[in-house]
Amino acid sequence: MELKNKVAIVTGGGRNIGKAISLALARKGSDIIIADIDMHSANKTSKEIEMLGRKAMAIKTDITKIDDIEKLFDKSIESFKKVDILVNNAGILVENQTLMEINESKWDATMNVNLKSIVFLCKKAAERMIENRNGKIINVASVCGFIFDKKHMAYNVSKGAVKALTSQLAVELGPYNINVNAIAPGFINTTLNKTLEDEVGKQNAIDSIPLGRVGQPEDLGETVAFLASEGASYITGHTIVIDGGLLLM
Repeated sequence: MELKNKVAIVTGGGRNIGKAISLALARKGSDIIIADIDMHSANKTSKEIEMLGRKAMAIKTDITKIDDIEKLFDKSIESFKKVDILVNNAGILVENQTLMEINESKWDATMNVNLKSIVFLCKKAAERMIENRNGKIINVASVCGFIFDKKHMAYNVSKGAVKALTSQLAVELGPYNINVNAIAPGFINTTLNKTLEDEVGKQNAIDSIPLGRVGQPEDLGETVAFLASEGASYITGHTIVIDGGLLLM
């Protein structure tokens, strides 16, 4: 699973799941470019990566803007000469997303961050990876692309679309030796998971998980590192569920 001298871009890599992924890749030997709108967190995580002996750079990026995506790759190539791995981690969850509550701005905001940005980040990464006939793309979907509720319609649809996009791109990019996979987290202990903010919600989540605990960001980081490695060279187009068994219940 060594990633020695690989170069990875991680969107939203400054905190929570993105930070855990960035650090996991760095521990395996990869240099990391953190594409994040929150530069305070991005710079802090970059320093932690450098303490591990790897190179790191934080680039302020609004992934909903094509110009920012272009600049991200231009700066990455200028500084690191290549991009071997792309991790599309950044995402949002806007509240009040039932069909009757959704409005155009909430729908567009969700799709722009959770889906459209991934399409164009993958397109830009593929330009380089096709030239090199090698690359790894890992998208962050969600168990919400498998199971549904009445409160998060746009989010659930966007994550289901990430699953479909992952398989579609695997078919298109496979002939160029580019692997495209996704992970689908369940209940993960981050500052963004409002379900876990109170003890009742946290206990309800735990009761629905066969392994009897919520996940930690580090649980995801190690799986992404595997998918980015040559150990996963014959895996493509799949979404790996990391949920402690939640979908079994």
